[in-house]
Amino acid sequence: FVAGWGSTSFRGPSSSALMEVQVPVMSNADCKQQFANKKTVIDERVLCAGYLTGGKDACQGDSGGPLMWPNGNQYYLVGIVSFGFKCAEPGFPGVYTRVTHFVDWIANNMNNS
Repeated sequence: FVAGWGSTSFRGPSSSALMEVQVPVMSNADCKQQFANKKTVIDERVLCAGYLTGGKDACQGDSGGPLMWPNGNQYYLVGIVSFGFKCAEPGFPGVYTRVTHFVDWIANNMNNS
């Protein structure tokens, strides 16, 4: 699921409460098809999550926030909110930075801090 204090509608005001929503992860191949007519890059550095019917998504103000995968009592950070087309727009999943692609970079920079 994704969580944040961002808008609850496109160009709407920020939420005064922390919101969360479950969104299914989709393959990058399927995601590329959805964004085929947009000038964007869907590659191994990102993952996509959302409902093709729309209605549930991250929105403005959620960027940089977590896409989490629950496992028992623990949550794993699998994505970081990056971008989307409007918010919860039918046919357009949210696009997230794929954390596993950057694990080595994160570890190296954490060790240098």
